[in-house]
Amino acid sequence: MKQITSFTGDYDFLSNSYKSPVEFNGIEYATVDACYWAQRPKDEHSRIKFARLKPAKAKAKAINAIPRDDWDDVKVNIMNNILLKKFGKEELKKKLLDTGNAELINNVSYNDEFYGVHYGNGENILGKLLMQIRDKIKSEK
Repeated sequence: MKQITSFTGDYDFLSNSYKSPVEFNGIEYATVDACYWAQRPKDEHSRIKFARLKPAKAKAKAINAIPRDDWDDVKVNIMNNILLKKFGKEELKKKLLDTGNAELINNVSYNDEFYGVHYGNGENILGKLLMQIRDKIKSEK
C-alpha cells in the first residue's frame, strides 16, 4: 500500500498548519491548528483571540491557559469536526480524494505521539481522521 509520510510539499494541505480559513462556532480561524487550540482553554471568551494566530503561537497560548475540564474527552471529536469543515471545501476535498487509498502518516519532527508519529512512535490520530474523512467523502459520491 502506498504511504504518504510527510504532510509537506505536494501534501502540505494535509497539515493542520496549512493556511485554509475554517469557521467553527461562529469564529473564522486562519488554520485548523489555531481553531483546535482555541477550543482548549476553559475561558470560552478567549477563543476569538486565536483567530489569526500562527499555529505555534496558538498552541503556546492554549497550553499556558487553564484547560477545559473535558478536554481529553472531547479533543478528538473537536479535531474531527474542524477537519470536516476544512475538507468540506471543494478544492481540498478533491486534493484529499486524490491521495487515493494511500495510508496517511503524520510524521512530525516535534514530540507529538498522539496526533502524529515521532521517530517511529505514535498513534497517528490525525492521519487516521484524514483517512476516515476521505472514506466518508468517497461513500457520499
